[in-house]
Amino acid sequence: MRADTESPATLGAVFALSGVEFTIWAPKCKSVAVKDVATGEVFALLPGERGYFENMLYGMMPKHRYMLVLDDKLERPDPASRFQPEGVHGPSEVFDTAAFIWKDDNWRGIELKDYVIYQIHIGSLSPGGTFRAAIEKLPRIRDLGFSAIELMPVAEFPGSRGWGYDCVCPYAPHHVYGGPLSLKTLVEEAHNAGLAVIADLAYPRHGVEGNCLEDFGPYYTEKYFVERGKALNFDGPGSNEVRRFFVENALYWVNDYHFDAIRISGIESIFDFSADHILGQVAAAIHTYAAARKRRVHVFAQSDLNDVRITTARDQGGMGFDAQMNLDFHRSLFAFATGRTKGVYRDFGKGAQVVQAVRGFVYRGQYSEVRERCHGSDSAATPPWRFIATSESAVDIGRRPRGERLNKLFQPGQEKMVAGLLLLCPQIPLLFQGNEYGEKRPFLYFADFTDEEVVREEREAAIARAQTFGLTGQAHNPQAQETFARCKLDSSAPGKDGHIQIERLYRKLLELRKSLSISDCEPSSVELRFFENLNCLLIFYHRPQGELLVIFNIGSSEIVLAEELPEGRWRCIFDSEADQYGGLGAIFPEEFTEVAQTRVMSVPPWAFAIYSAEKANS
Repeated sequence: MRADTESPATLGAVFALSGVEFTIWAPKCKSVAVKDVATGEVFALLPGERGYFENMLYGMMPKHRYMLVLDDKLERPDPASRFQPEGVHGPSEVFDTAAFIWKDDNWRGIELKDYVIYQIHIGSLSPGGTFRAAIEKLPRIRDLGFSAIELMPVAEFPGSRGWGYDCVCPYAPHHVYGGPLSLKTLVEEAHNAGLAVIADLAYPRHGVEGNCLEDFGPYYTEKYFVERGKALNFDGPGSNEVRRFFVENALYWVNDYHFDAIRISGIESIFDFSADHILGQVAAAIHTYAAARKRRVHVFAQSDLNDVRITTARDQGGMGFDAQMNLDFHRSLFAFATGRTKGVYRDFGKGAQVVQAVRGFVYRGQYSEVRERCHGSDSAATPPWRFIATSESAVDIGRRPRGERLNKLFQPGQEKMVAGLLLLCPQIPLLFQGNEYGEKRPFLYFADFTDEEVVREEREAAIARAQTFGLTGQAHNPQAQETFARCKLDSSAPGKDGHIQIERLYRKLLELRKSLSISDCEPSSVELRFFENLNCLLIFYHRPQGELLVIFNIGSSEIVLAEELPEGRWRCIFDSEADQYGGLGAIFPEEFTEVAQTRVMSVPPWAFAIYSAEKANS
């Protein structure tokens, strides 16, 4: 058992035994003071170098609520607040990180190749919608075969409900979810269940409502254009302190909350032309911290850049991330399986692109119609475990104006085929909550803003998304309580017919992924053969313990395979059409060999099977 007594996060209010040490960066201000909300007393902070104001306030204790007073007039929450019990507009609260005694001393994290990620949104995962309510879900997630949970952003954002990407207090766990102690408990219980935990950090997507960073210093810059808000200042005047704020924040989640990995979302909106890119600096700081403590801590990126430099080692000119999202995987699958090729899916729709996405990036330098320029870099030499693949993430679903999950758009059988491609490919799989049993409820964009201008902008954005997808009529209202309620998981669904079979399929595929050591395969041991005229994909795993073959019909027509099948004797160990998975009944032959009459098979649309090679005398 241990308490974390030395946090790498030194900004804001840090509790010591005799009081609270304040370190506030406010170069725009002539004076900064701390106001005790309970008593109204005001305590001046002393000016220091580079715009810092500091002081030790003796007698102030945990749970004291305070506001920062700028230039004797503006009252603002602490930018590095550890807890906002009344939300983004309310006072900050002193929190003692050492008050929680951890009981996960033996937990050291998991290997990168072992990550199988279950993405969750705390508010909609359970009826309670809190960190503690999520604990009840952990045994099921583990028993399904997942090794990690990824929390959509949980730092303080406006209102009582939202996706979390509008966070404005990046050090404070959201008060509606339960705050700091409840989050620590969730992480500890996940570790006790054998699950790693990933924090999604939305640095470039800082929210607008409640964001008062500009009152303190030059956190933002006008030099670069971003779609929403302003770009963070990582390379202009004052950027040293901005960089410190975010590097310490990343370390804070790993140290104070024992997260096993951080994911930085939307890094294409992070601009930095200094010699040491901020993203590389964050990755290096995390890895140095983890190595010193003999922990496995990984750094992931959600990126639309298709840039292999993100996961290239720093000493080879890269950023040194451990893995990055392969957005082409979802986009190619969605466009090909549904035939919908509008918006971001306009560059996709071909079966060959699905196959390329199993290898890595689809766009590796060729011309993109959406971007009207060449896009991406060659990922052929990148190991598959450097990619995180998903059939659809929360954001992919929520971008659709009606928030439909893929299973609402699929033809019968497609849902299973997509599950197979995701879990039987060598990349790290990520599944959004509920998809493992075919959840029918949508995941719409929802929010709870009070700023009328922000509300108007969000409403207009929802209508624009609908028009992009060719839809007419009134888009849903992101602000409505009903919109959020519709997105809560249906707790009764997993036990219903139709859902049971899908969950069985996922359980079996997750079991096979582990038992067959698919994630351990080196790039050179994975071979893909695609027959475009048949929409047939063969994936070979050349393993020391025996050859594996996965046969996919990714098309809408039945196909007959003969010469396309490899020589040798092959035994079927999984059939997607088996009765227990809601199929037509086992349709793949139990074995096939080089003998002509047993080397022919008919494969219905969207079906797949796994075969293992057997010795000729077996």
